[in-house]
Amino acid sequence: MANENKPLNEAKPNEPITAQRWNDMQLALRKEHIEHSHNGKWKDGQFSGAPLTSEGLADNAVITARIADGAVTGAKVDAGSDYTVRTLGITGDKLPPSSPALSVGGTTVVSGVLRASPAGKDSLVAGDGYVEAGGGGNPLRLTSLWSGFTDTKPNASEISNDTNTYKALMIVGNRSAGGVRKVALWDRVDVMGRLVVGPGQDAGLTVNGLVDAAAFKTLGDLSSSTLNVATQANLAALKVTGTTNSGPVNITGALSVSEPIVAVKGLQVGSTPLQPFNRVQIQGGGLHMDGNPIYLRASVSDQYDQLRWNPGTDCVDVFGFQGASLGYSKGGQSAAFTGVLAVRDTFVEVGSNANALRFTSGWSDFPASGTNRSEISNDTATYKTLMIIGNRSNDPNVRRVSVWDRLEVNGHLAVSGKVTASAYNIQFYQYTFAAINNGAQPRDTFVNYAGMGFVQVFSAFVVFNGFSLFNNNGNVNFNSWGAAQGVGCIPQHAFATVVSYGTSGATVKTFCSESDPNASGDNTVLATLVVIGRTN
Repeated sequence: MANENKPLNEAKPNEPITAQRWNDMQLALRKEHIEHSHNGKWKDGQFSGAPLTSEGLADNAVITARIADGAVTGAKVDAGSDYTVRTLGITGDKLPPSSPALSVGGTTVVSGVLRASPAGKDSLVAGDGYVEAGGGGNPLRLTSLWSGFTDTKPNASEISNDTNTYKALMIVGNRSAGGVRKVALWDRVDVMGRLVVGPGQDAGLTVNGLVDAAAFKTLGDLSSSTLNVATQANLAALKVTGTTNSGPVNITGALSVSEPIVAVKGLQVGSTPLQPFNRVQIQGGGLHMDGNPIYLRASVSDQYDQLRWNPGTDCVDVFGFQGASLGYSKGGQSAAFTGVLAVRDTFVEVGSNANALRFTSGWSDFPASGTNRSEISNDTATYKTLMIIGNRSNDPNVRRVSVWDRLEVNGHLAVSGKVTASAYNIQFYQYTFAAINNGAQPRDTFVNYAGMGFVQVFSAFVVFNGFSLFNNNGNVNFNSWGAAQGVGCIPQHAFATVVSYGTSGATVKTFCSESDPNASGDNTVLATLVVIGRTN
């Protein structure tokens, strides 16, 4: 039969297997293996193997490089499936001009980049009157004629190449903020032609940047019924031409005026209304003065410097020459004055009417005069150190200084009193003892420190002070000693270690051996147990 399974090299009964026959059999076996194609057919009485099924392929066995070009055709793609692509390029050289480059039916959405780029053609052409993006949410409509789309939907915008009504490229914003429609540009805008503002529902000019008078055609002046300037306006003149010739002019940035400013009813800086008892009122800003000092006076003859620059010290003097000098008004530091703040008296007090803090150049014991007083003193006479002395408001008998954040000490830290941490009282226990061997074996010694009242023990360790071949049991002076000769008196092993510890006690194991084990019973170890813990 054509499909019977025959031997590769048939041998008859009792025939010997020679080397030649053995080699021929191997060659036939290799040939069959090479020609094995899994096509499910028989050839010369040999089976080529069953065709491979999907179960015979490993996951991810078929890769892109193994798929022939053009092997996957449209006939093999499920037409009823939706597809999401990140970038879709249509690059045919000669697309039919009467057919769309891309057909999307039903509600299928292409959510990535849609790029149609036939050679020499427009990138994307819509034959209808408009293209609308985001139709289900905040729609943006692109139209060839103004459609009034934004009038029907407050969250809609429109860009229209109108040649019918307004005869202009129109960019019309949405009304999601309420009121008028808005269009906002976040970056620099260069206008190569004329800029015309208004007419319209919200006509006007609001400038939040630099306004240069040269930008206005033929005029060095700027006329407006309302001008809002948030940074700085460089104008030859500012004319307010409202119906009452009185404004408003709102300037929230810098204002530089070369002529005097006359304020008949007073000068108000800031949004707070001018108080009737003030002539000049400044809220939330700074005052810069060049030249003359500030005076408080009843008349010209009753003039006293309150704030002035002192050219002799290159400082600002407050309350005359006997007051304080603050900072510098010119470029470098003068030789006559070396501090940012200099006070000619021996101390400065902050909060004298409440909880006074005194800064002194020598210890004055200011906190002794009240429980609410503190002092920081650069003392060089008595204590010879920078002193920070707290107040006694919490406890009349104890002054307190508290640091709320991380404190780093870059030098030595010396504490003369008790150290507490997070309201915990940190204590340590120390006990020295002399323990004799347990015959020729180590001895366990229990040290009871329950009287310390530890609620938590952080560490317990033992210090090995020494050992002796003479009996010093219980003798912490360790003064029983002598000289023992002989090979049996050679020390061989000595140690002291903490076996276990808790809040009430610890067990210490000690041992000292010598070469004659029968003589080790009186050997003694001197050790010190150290325990660190907290008592509350």
